[in-house]
Amino acid sequence: MNNSKTIKSASLTAAATPSSLIGAEDERKIMKAINPKNQSTLNKAIQWLTKHNAFNDQRDTIENNDGEESTAWRRINKKCEDSFDKYQDYCYDLPKGQVAAIEKSELW
Repeated sequence: MNNSKTIKSASLTAAATPSSLIGAEDERKIMKAINPKNQSTLNKAIQWLTKHNAFNDQRDTIENNDGEESTAWRRINKKCEDSFDKYQDYCYDLPKGQVAAIEKSELW
């Protein structure tokens, strides 16, 4: 019985995590800040870029199905813009070389 509970919980975790975000978590763990005091800011910037990418994928899907005039598209477009603004806010506090490293990564 104990094994079946473990298997069920593992499958729920895998199903609940979008496949596009799995690689992003690995990328976040790999990327180190040039200066250790910037690690927290770097993690937050990557987190917001990952959210932006997920919202952008949703926006593209809605645009292909419903067009740009739908309420759902406008709602997800707002989330997409807001998440990119947050990403840029955190990038403002990072060194230029660190931002360039993010933009060269698979997340960009």
